[in-house]
Amino acid sequence: MDDTKVSAVLDKIRRSNQRKDTNQFEERIEIKHKLVDRGETIWCTKYLALDDILYIQTTKGENSVRVQLTFGEILKGVNLPISRWLSEYNLPNFMQIHKSSLVNLKHVNGYKPDPFKVDSYNITFKGNDTELPIGKTYFVQLLDVLKNPASSRLKIQ
Repeated sequence: MDDTKVSAVLDKIRRSNQRKDTNQFEERIEIKHKLVDRGETIWCTKYLALDDILYIQTTKGENSVRVQLTFGEILKGVNLPISRWLSEYNLPNFMQIHKSSLVNLKHVNGYKPDPFKVDSYNITFKGNDTELPIGKTYFVQLLDVLKNPASSRLKIQ
């Protein structure tokens, strides 16, 4: 095969791949959550791309979870504990940072000392003022992932 034909075939493959990339929907997950409207509880379902989730956190004193979305919305009353998020969904860029929190590492900016606790740190997010506590047992692994994402088991894209 001459160079002209090889070049034409490669161009065709590139165009085909570009079309596939723009036409494919991002994988979405189904989240059922409670919405209280005029005193009535309504169960709602949302389909979200994983990149839309900033963090997932157990609600203190309740048997439910809240999901903070990157665009500010908070889904409350999600009936799926942290352990089931980890076992039922493929969450390649998420990491547990506390017994009650999973974060999307794509949105993590860094960490800083907790001003109210000794030897404790909070995780910070890009473009968001939210801070979450980092559990002591998760801190070393989190540092390793943040410093060396390519060598960790988590591949941050």
